[in-house]
Amino acid sequence: MKYYSLLILVFCIVLTSCSKQEINNFQEFDEYINNIKNGLLKSKNINGYNVSVVYLPKEYLAIKELQTDQNKNYLHAVKEYGEGLNFILRIEPDGINRTQDLILSDVKSYEEYKEKFTLLAFQLREQILIKCGELELVPRIAMMEPVYQLKSGRDFNIVFAPANENERNQIFSTNQIDFQFEDNFFSTGMNHFVFDKQDIQKIPTINLNVNRHELES
Repeated sequence: MKYYSLLILVFCIVLTSCSKQEINNFQEFDEYINNIKNGLLKSKNINGYNVSVVYLPKEYLAIKELQTDQNKNYLHAVKEYGEGLNFILRIEPDGINRTQDLILSDVKSYEEYKEKFTLLAFQLREQILIKCGELELVPRIAMMEPVYQLKSGRDFNIVFAPANENERNQIFSTNQIDFQFEDNFFSTGMNHFVFDKQDIQKIPTINLNVNRHELES
C-alpha cells in the first residue's frame, strides 16, 4: 500500500513539474518573452551597438492582433500564422559608445543616407538565415518597422517558413535554432543567436477561460 501511495506522489510531482505556466493577458506574455532568463531573447553588444533577437511564438502574435482588431478570433489568428518561425531583430546604439540614430550613424551626405536606408529596407534578407541541424533557411520576410524618428534604433520583422514536409520535420526535430546575422551594415561581423528547443517548449499556454477583455489588456 505504501508503495502505491509513494508511486502516486512521485507521479503528481512529475506532472506538476512538467506542467506549463499559464498567462492571462498580453502584458504577462510580453514580459515573459522579453525576460532574458526565459531564453527567447538573445542579446549582445558589439562595436557600440546592442544587437538582439527575440523569438515570437504565434500565440503571442495572435494576442497582439486582438489588441487592434476587435473582430479577430484568437484561435483563428493562431492558425493563420501556420508553421512559420517569427523573430524580431533589433539593432540600436548602446547609448554609451554610440548615441546617434541608427540610419544617420556614419552617414556624411543625404545620398549616403538614402543608400543605407534602402539597403536596410530591402537587402537585409540577404544577410540572415537560420540553421536547424543540417537545414538552412533564408527569411521569407525581412521588413524594417517604421519608427518616424521616435527612437534611435530599428526593429526588423523576420519570418521563416518551411517549404515542404521535410523542412518542417527538420525544424521541429532539432534541439537548437541558430539565427545567423552576417552584418555588412554596422561592422558587427557574423552574429549567432542560438535558441534552445526546450525554452521554446516551455512557453506558457494561454488561459482561454479568461474573457476577451483580459486577453486584450
